[in-house]
Amino acid sequence: KMFNKVLLSFFDNPESVWYYAYTSALDKYSKYSLLVLLTMGTPALLNDWRNATIEFFIRTFNESLDSIKFNSVIKELENTFISTKMGSKGVIAVEFQNPSIFDFLFAFLKSNNEIITQLLKASIFTNQIFKLFSSNKLANKQSLILLTEKQIRIVESRIIEAYDRLSSSLVAQDTKNEWHRVNNTYYQTIEHFWNFALASKSDFLKELAEYEFEEKIYFSKNFN
Repeated sequence: KMFNKVLLSFFDNPESVWYYAYTSALDKYSKYSLLVLLTMGTPALLNDWRNATIEFFIRTFNESLDSIKFNSVIKELENTFISTKMGSKGVIAVEFQNPSIFDFLFAFLKSNNEIITQLLKASIFTNQIFKLFSSNKLANKQSLILLTEKQIRIVESRIIEAYDRLSSSLVAQDTKNEWHRVNNTYYQTIEHFWNFALASKSDFLKELAEYEFEEKIYFSKNFN
């Protein structure tokens, strides 16, 4: 009877299975690597995930994550938490093995403000800042995580610090099964800049969003 009860509880709440596996079976490298991947969104290129994870460990723990450690992360997570898919040119992308894994990680992250702050400080892609998080009070209705005032300031500082290096890591597979960057997120990124500018009362971000929008319009009119 007890076994049946536990089994039924897993069906009612599949995220509980992942909670046990995440907290009990994974080392810290795998745990944090999954949270970095969560902020990026999937599919994500393996190399992008590696670079974002390396940056996280350097900034958070002042610790380098060499190729041996990262390969052990992939080995530990593959076919349980993640799956890998190779494109026609040999480029590998990573996805979550199951939608319930995303649901569990999202709920876990939402309840851990300190880890959110660490992830924001170490972000190297725009989607790491904007895909899961919002400065808008309607964040919960939008299935996003509402940032605190302190975290909004961190986003502002990170954008200012790394703006010239920030880019999107979002990818998709074309009809030839090749992985390529998704380029239709430009205006969405500007909109996010604008929202954060309003929330943080940052003139810099507001001017940046206006400048980027004007540049895009100019380019579209004169070179397309």
